Order: sequence, then C-alpha cells, then structure tokens
Amino acid sequence: MGILPGVGSIGQIIQTNEGKFFIPYLRGGTADLNTTLALATIGVVLSHIVGIVALGWWKYLNKFINIKAFLEIPKKVLKDPMVLLVNPIKAFRFD
Repeated sequence: MGILPGVGSIGQIIQTNEGKFFIPYLRGGTADLNTTLALATIGVVLSHIVGIVALGWWKYLNKFINIKAFLEIPKKVLKDPMVLLVNPIKAFRFD
C-alpha cells in the first residue's frame, strides 16, 4: 500500500488542543514498528524451529558451537598445553 501514490495523503485533519493533526485513512502495512518487529521475530524463531526439526537438536546445536572441541580439552591438556588456547577457537569456527 505504501508504494501506491497518494495512499498516505488521503485522510482527515483533526483539530485538538495541541494543534492540527493529519490522520491518514490508509497506511502501509509496515508503517508501524510493531508489525516489522513481529515479522522479524516470527522469521527468526521459525528458521530455528525448522532447522531443529530437519537436523535434530544435537546436530543443529553443533552447527553453532563445536562441543567436541570443548570435550577434547581435558584429554589433551597434559600432552599439549596449547590446546587450552586453540580448542576454544575451534569451538566457534564455522565449517
């Protein structure tokens, strides 16, 4: 609706104690911030739900955090102390 010419200019002028205000009859759907935020929230939540359903919660979680890299730290720390610095970096690496 906001793309159509003249849609926001058709309305009524209201006189109040504070002055005159123009109230349009027709407005674009996303002229209100609440609509935009609701659409964004629904999109993000649904994308996570679809990802969990498609992959399972464990594989989906491992796409964001590599839990195996954290679990390897206690096994390798005595042989190689640098694993304390390297494995947390590997844990958040995206492949």
